Amino acid sequence: MSSWGWRVPFFFGLLIGPVAYYIRTRLDEMPEFLAAVPTIPLRDTFASNKERLLMAIGTVVLGTVATYLVLFMPRMQSGSWGSRCRWRSPSSCSRGRSRWFSRHL
Repeated sequence: MSSWGWRVPFFFGLLIGPVAYYIRTRLDEMPEFLAAVPTIPLRDTFASNKERLLMAIGTVVLGTVATYLVLFMPRMQSGSWGSRCRWRSPSSCSRGRSRWFSRHL
């Protein structure tokens, strides 16, 4: 079961897909939908919310940088950067980090 059981939901999806397509092609559109004015929501979002968009992008960037500094940087220092740190934290390995940067810049 564990080698083929993951395929079962996809098989049911193959059976339901044609039925849904048949139903969707036979329905008429609602008058409210036909009367609606088409808009471009992505352009509206960029035009009216520039500050919020920049804050969201900055938040994602800061979170990514913090994750790399806290989780990945200590592992890189203890292995491939040649420092001999007793504790694998960014603050205790600053000397090895500065040596590595001075050699490779």
